[in-house]
Amino acid sequence: MKIQWFGALALATLFIGLVCADPFYQLLKSLLPTNVKYIAYAPFDGFMILMWCGLSITIVLFAIGALFLLWREYNQALYAKEKKFIIDSLTPATILFTLGILFGIGIYTKLMLPFFIETNIDLNLENYWNLYQVITTGLGLSLMLGFCFLMPILLRGLISIGLLQKEALKKQRVPIIIGLLVLSAVITPTPDILSQLIVSIPLYALFEISILGNSAVATIPVKEKTISRVAITTKTKLRIVQYKSSKKQSRSTSTDVLQVV
Repeated sequence: MKIQWFGALALATLFIGLVCADPFYQLLKSLLPTNVKYIAYAPFDGFMILMWCGLSITIVLFAIGALFLLWREYNQALYAKEKKFIIDSLTPATILFTLGILFGIGIYTKLMLPFFIETNIDLNLENYWNLYQVITTGLGLSLMLGFCFLMPILLRGLISIGLLQKEALKKQRVPIIIGLLVLSAVITPTPDILSQLIVSIPLYALFEISILGNSAVATIPVKEKTISRVAITTKTKLRIVQYKSSKKQSRSTSTDVLQVV
């Protein structure tokens, strides 16, 4: 695969992101509480807000485009079962990612920010907020929750190829809960337990849904699993290398035929 394709994709998505930055910012600002005075602490805060809005759009579009380029390049190296899994996962992945972003925006603008406003009012503090921090924090939370909501798709893929076992996941609930709490502490804007619970509970619910939804997924039986996890990865890489070699050979053959003609 030519790296130039990814460069062109990055430039195209960056251009689209910058063009859509101002409408996206206006949409985000309309969702914020109105009983707050939003200010800029620095001369470049407004510019940075637009840059982050555009960058958020760029990240999402680039991820979609990069996956399409990888599919276009390597889909012939996949087994029919793997192709079917990827195609069948497109719609659920899109829905889950969108729900994650909407959930992040909803809890941030309808729960967290009003809670902080009321807390400041109770302490007799004026609500003058830096709009740059408010916007960028909300964007970061929403994007990370969007990717976190893809957990069922990821677990389904790992279980289907035998890298994870449903029984092992069921036995590791306590470490998984601790891990989700740590993840929630990282992506939430404040370290309070309330914000962590608001984020971690839906993530844990997605984990349980993943376990239930994958109960019918066929995995490799333990007795038949003679290939280690490293060997599985090596085998996949070997298939890709063989596929790329066959493409190069076919291209060279076509070139030789043209030269003869």
